[in-house]
Amino acid sequence: MKNAVTLSANFPSDDELKKLFGSVDTLQRWKVFDKAMRAGAKVLEARASQLAPRSTEKDRKRRSKKQAASADWTSVPLYTTVDYVVRQGDFGGFAVIGPAWPHGNKAYFNQPRAGSRKQVLWGKLTRLAPYIAKRNWMVQAFDESKDAILTAMKNSIRKHLDEVMRG
Repeated sequence: MKNAVTLSANFPSDDELKKLFGSVDTLQRWKVFDKAMRAGAKVLEARASQLAPRSTEKDRKRRSKKQAASADWTSVPLYTTVDYVVRQGDFGGFAVIGPAWPHGNKAYFNQPRAGSRKQVLWGKLTRLAPYIAKRNWMVQAFDESKDAILTAMKNSIRKHLDEVMRG
């Protein structure tokens, strides 16, 4: 037959298939995905530290005497408390990023409703101009660094996957 075509396929043997599927356990044992999660979390931690609110001397002087005396307001600035921790769940790992306890518990996450409002403290109108709601700084940090997080995670996976497969 002149029109005959010979096909040959190189299918992996059972041993090769076991090796391919067994690499998932190897990746979990060497914590490749945890290392990638840490690489992404470091990028977000750095951006969140930059965007964390900072108080000024004027802000500190505006507190009541009772509030200033009863609380430890001078301990640690909020931007230095931003940290991350990687946790393992049933369906993979996740990173928790934010101000660390105990010094970071001063973070004010309760954002006011959208739009503007008058700011009244201790029964007195404290601002003549209306207070305009700001975006949550953690959400803003994530939105701004999303591409850098993905790049860091991809680079980490490539690096550690290469190390595991070679070693």
